[in-house]
Amino acid sequence: MALIWRGEQVKRKLTRSAVRGINNRMAAAVALARGDHPYTTRTGRLERGTQVVETAKAGRRKVTGRWGVVGVPYARRRELGFQGKDALGRVFDDPEGPFLRPAGEATYPGLGRAIGRAFRA
Repeated sequence: MALIWRGEQVKRKLTRSAVRGINNRMAAAVALARGDHPYTTRTGRLERGTQVVETAKAGRRKVTGRWGVVGVPYARRRELGFQGKDALGRVFDDPEGPFLRPAGEATYPGLGRAIGRAFRA
């Protein structure tokens, strides 16, 4: 009886599964961040700017992707808060109103399950 080594096949399948799982969790985080925040929306710019910035892709030793807010200058202030003067000299004392971090914290615990489902599919 001979052992047939399929390590490279398994590695490729796991990498593809990690890409699918990460994309799945990033999409869930974006959807949650767009709809679950503690403030009243006036313009909707922050929600529209919240998106997957880079879909997941495999590097040499890891799989990465990025999501966040694109094209909305005040997004960082909204997330982290801001006290002080801006570039125009206006004084701000905005408390933090995180919406990205809670969405990530809520969706990323399911990353292992998402990768496992993709691997078994």
